[in-house]
Amino acid sequence: MCDFLFGEQYPILHKKYLTVFLSCLNMTLSYIVFFPALIVIIAMIICYNQLVRKKNMMKEAWSGSFLELQTRLATIEGEIEMSRRYYNGTVRETISQWKVSLLI
Repeated sequence: MCDFLFGEQYPILHKKYLTVFLSCLNMTLSYIVFFPALIVIIAMIICYNQLVRKKNMMKEAWSGSFLELQTRLATIEGEIEMSRRYYNGTVRETISQWKVSLLI
């Protein structure tokens, strides 16, 4: 039976051609499985890199906002301290003037 199927009468079904065809088919099937998997892996890597980049940009933006808030806080604290000094100086001056006016 094998001689009938793979004989010289049907050269396309010859064992050599059949093995080449099957090996090509096997390689084609492996390419059909391999390339989409490769594309999916590359897409996952690209998406992961974009997520990390966006996360870093968000951290940088928040750190800039935090730095600005810290600078504002330092400025406000300085203004409050200056106001206290002015108030205390003014109050002391006023009290000392009252004392002088009362003594006279």
